[in-house]
Amino acid sequence: MITGRYPRGIFDLQARFLAYYGRVLCYQWLLVDRFPPIGGGSPDDGYPVRVTVDYPERQSRLTVFFRLVMAIPAWMVAYALNLLLEILGFFAWVVILFLGRLPRGIFEVMELPARFQVRLAAYAFLLLTDAYPWFQPESEAMVPERSWDDPLPPVA
Repeated sequence: MITGRYPRGIFDLQARFLAYYGRVLCYQWLLVDRFPPIGGGSPDDGYPVRVTVDYPERQSRLTVFFRLVMAIPAWMVAYALNLLLEILGFFAWVVILFLGRLPRGIFEVMELPARFQVRLAAYAFLLLTDAYPWFQPESEAMVPERSWDDPLPPVA
């Protein structure tokens, strides 16, 4: 906080923690079928959930100092979105139980709270970014190779 720079080693450690947190969160809420590999992974390791954070050369010391106060509205939004995620998580479990797949519409609604929680963690808790965690679009949205409406492959 004094120099306005993030030590590279600590930044990399926390970025890998954030990536693993995002992957486990998506697995927990049935957005992904496979358990995430241990560690943060890399964006090109084939796992469907990708979390990347760009290393900031400098961060605003003033916003870092007041970050917890500035994040209070985002925490309120995250609380409401988490309630939605919990309700939809149970509903998704029932739907997956009967259909064997998660419909794309439910997936897209459940994806929003998960992304928001990861962005809030990067902003308020881990101090990885100065970008306030609102509903900004992804810079390079990647469409999964397999559609979420496709039935799951048979279990061998």
